[in-house]
Amino acid sequence: MWTLLALAACGPAPIRDVTLEEGVARGTAEVRFTTRLSGEAFVRFTEADDDVEDPVYTETARVDAASGRVLVVGLPRNEVEYEVVLVDDRGREHRSQTQRAPVSGPVGSVLAFEQTVWAPDEACDPGGAVLLSYLTGEQNGIGLVDRAGRWLYSLERPAVYQIGRVRAGRDGRSLLFNLSDTAKAEDVGVVERIDLLGRPLSTTRTVWGHHDFVETPEGDIAWLGYDLRDVEAPPNTPPRDNPEITGTVCIAADTLVVGPEGGLEGDETVLWDTWEDYPPGVDHIPTDSISCGRDGCEPAFLRNGCYEYGHANSLARVDSEGAYYFNLRWLDAAMKASEAGDLQWVWGGAGSDFALDPATAFEGMHFSEVRPGRLLAFDNRNPDVGSRVVEYAFDDTGYRQVWEHEDPDGTYEHILGDARWFPIEGCDNVLVSWSGQGKLQELTPAGKVVWELQGTGTTSRVTWVPDVYDLSGLAYPE
Repeated sequence: MWTLLALAACGPAPIRDVTLEEGVARGTAEVRFTTRLSGEAFVRFTEADDDVEDPVYTETARVDAASGRVLVVGLPRNEVEYEVVLVDDRGREHRSQTQRAPVSGPVGSVLAFEQTVWAPDEACDPGGAVLLSYLTGEQNGIGLVDRAGRWLYSLERPAVYQIGRVRAGRDGRSLLFNLSDTAKAEDVGVVERIDLLGRPLSTTRTVWGHHDFVETPEGDIAWLGYDLRDVEAPPNTPPRDNPEITGTVCIAADTLVVGPEGGLEGDETVLWDTWEDYPPGVDHIPTDSISCGRDGCEPAFLRNGCYEYGHANSLARVDSEGAYYFNLRWLDAAMKASEAGDLQWVWGGAGSDFALDPATAFEGMHFSEVRPGRLLAFDNRNPDVGSRVVEYAFDDTGYRQVWEHEDPDGTYEHILGDARWFPIEGCDNVLVSWSGQGKLQELTPAGKVVWELQGTGTTSRVTWVPDVYDLSGLAYPE
């Protein structure tokens, strides 16, 4: 009997062949191992530093040990110390030998964050991170940043490509983001789907895609696009103390388009087009789209010689209604359309179906969050009054403002901006991106700043992720 026990003690280790392979996305890795046991496995890791007596370890999500693979998110820079932990079917814990590996870690130098406010008693979530897209002069990308300002994950693209939005996939295990031409001159639009290691899963061609997109329940991709047409200059372009625009001009009006995931150019269907489906018609060139000087006028936004008519910047989907919501910034008009693209109402602008209250109307807004009867927006407004975050209640007959938060300093945000509810039951706090300032905040309904991160670049659209290993339920909450 004693001999058998001794032989068992000298048998093969329960966890063997442990290796770490970094993902395509910085800050991620896959730890692989073999085992003869069944149960759950996870990885404990920390930054390797011999000068730290009591290092703080981070644990990954638990997986079926039989898979022999554990996803790791949030790796430090330079070197990591890690071990595989296996809890077998009897509840006994087994550990691999502690290992070290050099790692590149997530981006930190391109867009660095500093925590400038921290009021933990008001926070909705003790953990979690912000999923965001960002823009800098060197490169653009997506990533996860915790509320202390530490990057957990980053994936970069060259600065010639602008990333308008990153979204959690409906499958809860992937990310999608859109790319367009930063210079606004060429049609290079795509939506990429990647796994959490940053490995490509699909690329969807989004013809003249820009700013925003959604994934449909059927697995298609819907996006905001342009329809470029040469027309005679509209006669009622807003008067300016500048040379008049005459003759044939190119105007880029907005479209709502849908196509199959992984589809190529030509696979798409135009659901809605400003030229045919916007009731007032393309009747002028908006002031915001014009840059005039001593020698004449030229497009202010697009670099392909076209004046942009609507500047659609936001697209949302409410599954229970089978409806799309989108916003044309230069026209101060938000719209609701059916899945087939039939326009159901226009809110704001020249053709508004709703009576507009000047005291509560939006101006130049961006939105991310639409739920049945509720819309949360970053309302850019103008330099004289400053920007704000606003919530509206609405139905198919009208709207009312139910909440707003104005920056105490009257800050005006001229580009982007975003606001999202926290996807946590019982939490009424709001996540805000002051994009041009590179500032992220969590706000209470009373307007108190729970935490604030100040960055060194432009922060774009944001989503709060309670669990970086589980993205389910974040895509299109209702």
